[in-house]
Amino acid sequence: MPLPQTTVVPANPVAVTPAPDAPKRVRFEVFSSSSGKADISVGSDNVDRERLNGASTPWAVEADFPSGARYFSLSASSLREQPRPDLACRIYLDGVLIHQDQARSSVTCTIYMPQVLRP
Repeated sequence: MPLPQTTVVPANPVAVTPAPDAPKRVRFEVFSSSSGKADISVGSDNVDRERLNGASTPWAVEADFPSGARYFSLSASSLREQPRPDLACRIYLDGVLIHQDQARSSVTCTIYMPQVLRP
């Protein structure tokens, strides 16, 4: 089935802050549209994954950047509240927002360092 007819529309310019070349800190954040609770999982390829069940939102944690890390992942799922709230996640490197996402009831933010950091 072909796509419906599309129209190209102008996009507003957005300032983009370059990712830091050698980050020292990483920050993870989770938000909920209902300020409720969420099950949160955060980790990287060289750090044990940490799971927090029933964490209050908004939630944030900041840590030193682990040496040799190639990716970071943050996921959150809303508890069985009805209706299920929207969740949002963010990952920062040295205060620069690198990735954010939002979805209904479950959300994941992942960054892969080769895509983020320049050689």
